[in-house]
Amino acid sequence: RSATAGDYYLSDMEIRQLEQLIKAGYEDIVVILNVGGIIDTTKLLSYPEVKSILLVWQPGQYGGSAIADVLVGDVTPSGKLSDTFAKNYNDYVTSAGFHESADYVKYTEDVYVGYRYFETFDPNYKKVNFEFGFGLSYTDFSITDVKTAVDGNNVKVTPKVTNTGSYSGKEVVQVY
Repeated sequence: RSATAGDYYLSDMEIRQLEQLIKAGYEDIVVILNVGGIIDTTKLLSYPEVKSILLVWQPGQYGGSAIADVLVGDVTPSGKLSDTFAKNYNDYVTSAGFHESADYVKYTEDVYVGYRYFETFDPNYKKVNFEFGFGLSYTDFSITDVKTAVDGNNVKVTPKVTNTGSYSGKEVVQVY
């Protein structure tokens, strides 16, 4: 990844298209990110008209149908981020040498890769727009009565998950 427009940052054309929608009077814009990696979300969040960002990664042949189902409310989103979206490219510990060469990647972060870096050196997530594990839904859930049991090398975690909202949905329970 490089800190350039059209790679990590939005391209000039993408910014122009978004600003055209705003100029046309659209006040509730949903941005769909069909991307293969982390990109800048700070620019998107600078527009008050952008009310929602739907990250679909690269959904494939039936992605359009799945996205439409989420947008019209036939399906409630339940995914969680597998990456951390920082506020600035330079907030990633790897940014200084990541694009050093097209032939190799120089990993310098040791065990502080991804969320571990932010969790350790930015525990209040001041450098983060969307943290690892973030995800929204059309409904709300409570997770209570979490029980754990150890059986040899296995740990069993059993929570009680209750949909407390007014829409049906699914919740992803994350354990680390």
